[in-house]
Amino acid sequence: MEQGRGGLAGSLVPLVVDVAVPTGAYYVLGRGCGFSDVSALAWSSVVPVGRALWGLVAERRLNWLAAVMLVSNVLALAVSVFTGDARLLLIKDSVLMGSGGLCVLVAAGLFGRPVLNAVLKPWVTRGEAGRGAAWERLADGGGAFAGLARQFSLLVGGGLLVESVVRIVGAYTVPVSTMVSVGPVVSVGIMLLVVKVAVRRSVRPMASAVDREAVRQRAGARPLGSAVEFAA
Repeated sequence: MEQGRGGLAGSLVPLVVDVAVPTGAYYVLGRGCGFSDVSALAWSSVVPVGRALWGLVAERRLNWLAAVMLVSNVLALAVSVFTGDARLLLIKDSVLMGSGGLCVLVAAGLFGRPVLNAVLKPWVTRGEAGRGAAWERLADGGGAFAGLARQFSLLVGGGLLVESVVRIVGAYTVPVSTMVSVGPVVSVGIMLLVVKVAVRRSVRPMASAVDREAVRQRAGARPLGSAVEFAA
């Protein structure tokens, strides 16, 4: 049990450092400490900048999750510079989420990098060492398992982008007072639908594959690797 908790905590570290810390810093600085939007976004970008540079210099690889957060913040900074009326204020957060979704889509669609694996892996493996090892073997094998991970990033990234577009269009087509009350409901509805689809199409098949691979390995069988078959 303790091993599972430790594994889960360790797998959540990239998600906390690359996503939760910059996002939390933006809201704490902007809404808690009275920083301007530009200042809050700039200071909250320090961690993603550091993580991206460290990955390139020390580890010789690009930290995709940190890079996505950095690009999102830069795009949101560009919008914040022009923020001045009620409608722009309404869409500011949507632009931040939409730019993040767009970056996730580009990384997964064009570069084949499922950057949301930092979210997906703890969810599927539940922090258990055996399931974590099974995940790594299946991921290294590529094939269908890697395709499902990429599909998860595409679904969630697409959902974030759609939510952003709907909120932005709504901000300029309906009264501000209506959008203030209806906007959050629309956002929650869209994301609940996205999560439902992503769980059915990606999370459950991947969890089943990880379960089978973990059992197979405990039995001393040959790993499934890229030849793994997924239940419909």
